[in-house]
Amino acid sequence: MKYLSALVFCSCLLAQDAQPEATTAAPVAQPGGYQQYGTQDKKRILGIMPNFRTTSVNAKDIVKLSSGDKFKLAARDAFDPGAFFTTAILTGISHWQQQYYPAIPLGAKGYGERYGLNFLDNTSSTFLSEAIIPSITHQDPRYFRLGEGSIKKRLGYSLSRLLIARSDSGKWVVNGGQLGGGFAAGALANLYYPASQRSVENTFIRFGINLGTDGLSNLGREFWPDIAKLMSRHKKP
Repeated sequence: MKYLSALVFCSCLLAQDAQPEATTAAPVAQPGGYQQYGTQDKKRILGIMPNFRTTSVNAKDIVKLSSGDKFKLAARDAFDPGAFFTTAILTGISHWQQQYYPAIPLGAKGYGERYGLNFLDNTSSTFLSEAIIPSITHQDPRYFRLGEGSIKKRLGYSLSRLLIARSDSGKWVVNGGQLGGGFAAGALANLYYPASQRSVENTFIRFGINLGTDGLSNLGREFWPDIAKLMSRHKKP
């Protein structure tokens, strides 16, 4: 995880000189209420990590998501091939360094056990934070990309979206889906984790991991179109 953090942060700094154009084009409605807002809307970060729930904060006529749309969006995020691949890579790093749960043995069997736990964590967190709780609290689980302004402003904005979400009515409210979903997923893990890992302390550790992971995801959603644009410029003669 720390390697992905370093990659995103360094890429953000490299993108500073790219000065992306403000995204003001009207969004194109997609099946299930998904939207695109121009050619810079990339469906996968680095071509791998799912990026289906990003739209522009400046988009016009934003389509309201029904509860069914929110569940479709969560399923699309959780079961995308990129999600399996990303989980495999992050599991390999944490398994090699024996992070978080050192009691899990090394070797293929231990890797499989750790992968299964990580996949269950990711899936439960995705459905709780993107579908179940947002449906109950009437919040929009999408990330509304700022897309303009200074790097510092956009860094602050993207990380603040962990605490602030858009309601179905268009108002900014406390992000119950993110906070409640992340904590609920951490608590739910006590049902399938080994007995030695079931505790209040580990529940909060998992909650912290969920927040950290989602914070990195927000940074990727905010800056990836700029990075992709910068990369495409460098490819041109």
